[in-house]
Amino acid sequence: MTTAPRNKFVLLCAIGTGLVFAWAALNRPRSCGKDWVLASRATLAKGTHTDDSKFKVTFRVSNVGPHSVDFRVYWFECRAKTDRTRLATNQLDCIDIPLRPGESTNLAMDAFLGSVPVADCWCCYQVEWFQREAPVRDGAGRLWRRCSHLLGGESDPPWPRERLLNGCVSASNVGVADYFDWMYGWTRTQWLEHLAQAERAKAQPRTNGETRMACLRGEGPAAVLDNKAWMAFALFCQHSTNWKSAAEQKDAPNERHTYRRGVRASGSAAHR
Repeated sequence: MTTAPRNKFVLLCAIGTGLVFAWAALNRPRSCGKDWVLASRATLAKGTHTDDSKFKVTFRVSNVGPHSVDFRVYWFECRAKTDRTRLATNQLDCIDIPLRPGESTNLAMDAFLGSVPVADCWCCYQVEWFQREAPVRDGAGRLWRRCSHLLGGESDPPWPRERLLNGCVSASNVGVADYFDWMYGWTRTQWLEHLAQAERAKAQPRTNGETRMACLRGEGPAAVLDNKAWMAFALFCQHSTNWKSAAEQKDAPNERHTYRRGVRASGSAAHR
């Protein structure tokens, strides 16, 4: 390619990049006052006609934000109210699911109830979501790097990186805080006390302004599940200002439950 056509091509690339960037700047996502992702309560339904003990725990995840997101089910659990036996755990771990604005998707987990009545099954889950980079900004960045490469150099676009938002939302069929209280004996007060102790002891380093929570002690599969539940509880406390998740819908549970607050689950290691 001769010098004149090459210069012309570079100029056109620069102009195109500028126009694309200007459009992207005008359409830069702005944070809103609520979560972009909503999660419905969990419901149980018969999974097959041949096996009376096999059920499906279903729930809906919706993107009500202005831009596309990727989400994943960070934690899921279904347990019996009476003896707190685990009936199902997360079967969608580490699977990223895209959602465009206005889209919803239904998810399901298999649960084997055995002789446990549906009314005595408590389910809780947590979803993490991450905003996707706007396609036009991604395209503008690719175009800039290509022009830079043609000029014999490698440079990133001069405009600031897009501030991508993220968050998490928790939901249940009985109330998220009630679930953690009944199944594990964890309360928001205990979490705040732990946070204060960790701050005083300087045992918990901060990363990007977020305090990392220590895991529970213990070994084996049950301890791993308890640790995951504790991390989900910590995230729930961090992202909520009261006992109800802001995104949790107010539908009635499978049946009205009576329970006692502050009772620790027998056999589970409550965080100290």
